Amino acid sequence: MQSRNQGFDLARAFALFGMVIVNFKLVTGATTGDAQWLYLSSLLEGRAAALFVVLAGIGLAFISAKARHNDSVTIRRQVQKEIFTRGLLLLIIGLAYLPVWPADILHFYGCYFMLTALVCFTPDRRLLKLTIALVLLFPLMLLLLDYDRHWDWTTLTYHNMWSWDGLWRRILFNGFHPVIPWLAFLLFGLWLGRRAWYKPATQKVLLLLGISLWGAAEGLSWLGSLLLNSVIADPQALTEASILVSTDMIPPLPLYMLSASGSALVVICLCQHLASWAPRLCAPLVKTGQMALSLYVAHVIIGMGTLEALGMLGSQSIEIALLAAGIFCLFAVLFSFICLRLFDRGPLEWLFQRMLHSLSKAHTKNPA
Repeated sequence: MQSRNQGFDLARAFALFGMVIVNFKLVTGATTGDAQWLYLSSLLEGRAAALFVVLAGIGLAFISAKARHNDSVTIRRQVQKEIFTRGLLLLIIGLAYLPVWPADILHFYGCYFMLTALVCFTPDRRLLKLTIALVLLFPLMLLLLDYDRHWDWTTLTYHNMWSWDGLWRRILFNGFHPVIPWLAFLLFGLWLGRRAWYKPATQKVLLLLGISLWGAAEGLSWLGSLLLNSVIADPQALTEASILVSTDMIPPLPLYMLSASGSALVVICLCQHLASWAPRLCAPLVKTGQMALSLYVAHVIIGMGTLEALGMLGSQSIEIALLAAGIFCLFAVLFSFICLRLFDRGPLEWLFQRMLHSLSKAHTKNPA
């Protein structure tokens, strides 16, 4: 029996590729070029990142699996401390990385992990209720708080990021991946990770669930758009009202959360099938997924750094953006394959584990 589920690592590789395409398109300012490429690349916006977060939730389900079937309070607390510590490390790394990459997701990840540590042993039904509550809480906050505060949408710049008001709003409410409602993706992944993925029948049921969620969200969005177009004549009012039935990432309203959850589940299920059907063909991509942390940082430092050195930031076509993303993804696959042939982990994965081990050891020596 393999120590890792190859399908999840494969899905993580595809999530990485999607994020590279989205971010390279963003920094190159790719708004011109072939309309079909522009449309297809836009479909990845908010989907690749959501897939990453769902997969993280599945990973936490595996970490907590043994303790969940054990009634020992001590063992459960140890697992909760480990998850919380992982989150704290990600938060610190992400905040340090933020000046380099303002659209960073790592510090959001850290918050998700720390909060999930509190509920990682919550029963399934209650976990789903909490997930739904987070999704529905966001529209309520949208009514009570100014979503546009601190944003310059023309340049996608967030001002006063390091002020107290800017920091809590960005992390909890109006950042790229705010805790409310994005934590719901992680909790959904936590619930998914408790399913019997080794059973083909379970995979089929989950695939149908994913298709249903995705299809329902897109269908409701389409019907909502038709209804709004029939009752609102003013173009500006129609544009504002259309946001309510949109499946776009910003703002992350319920139909987006439903659609992105469904699409993530479909990709994960298909990757499970693909990894079992053609394991040798998928092996390089599986290794790429196992080095997602290192490659996520590399796509900014090395990938975007190279684009900047070549003077390619801004005013590029979609073809140039996709070519650059494709070259980086090829580099990522080759580097991962070579690195994991020589070492057990990627460089940042190794460093992260060392830091986690050091913190755990220090806590053991000096318990609170």
